[in-house]
Amino acid sequence: MAISSWPAAERPRERLLERGAGYLTDAELVAVLLRTGIRGKNAVELARELLETFGGITGMLAAKLGAVKGLGPAKRAQLAAALELARRALGEELKAGALLTSHDKVLRQLRAQNAVGVVVAVNGSVSGDTITVASIQLQ
Repeated sequence: MAISSWPAAERPRERLLERGAGYLTDAELVAVLLRTGIRGKNAVELARELLETFGGITGMLAAKLGAVKGLGPAKRAQLAAALELARRALGEELKAGALLTSHDKVLRQLRAQNAVGVVVAVNGSVSGDTITVASIQLQ
């Protein structure tokens, strides 16, 4: 069913503008970027398929979108630009000396860098007794 036939309060773009991006699912956010679907799939359905194919947003950050059937050059360019902006925003945060003060910030940065581990210093100090080395598998 075309998104244009949905009630306005359920359409991703309208919900984003009214309530904010935090109220949308990952698929709805990707659908807003895509703007339109492809034959037989609306933008939300296509976004769900992309997220499933790549294992979520983290997978999309590392993906080569050129191999996705149905995504033409314009849609690939839109997604690639948005994903690159996300990477750069996270990079600027670290360059500015922002501390990774919460597990959410650490996970967000690890996902953006496709990292598999992190060294955490307790209370910002780095000494032999206060460092924990952990491996994290991101899903």
